[in-house]
Amino acid sequence: MNTGLIMDIGDIRGKGDKELLSDLHDQREALRSARFELAAGRKKNIRAIREIRQTIAKMLTVLAERHRSA
Repeated sequence: MNTGLIMDIGDIRGKGDKELLSDLHDQREALRSARFELAAGRKKNIRAIREIRQTIAKMLTVLAERHRSA
């Protein structure tokens, strides 16, 4: 899992669908956790939330592209 870091689109495209869905689940869980930590005042780095959201968006984009082309 690559929590808090923007994953390269090439890395995302290189993964299979099952691995991508698994990573997507992990990223969503990391986002949920980061939001709770921010709300509780334990997390000061709000940029990490933005980076996780961007990674999720990239993953969803790649999955949608594959679905359209199939």
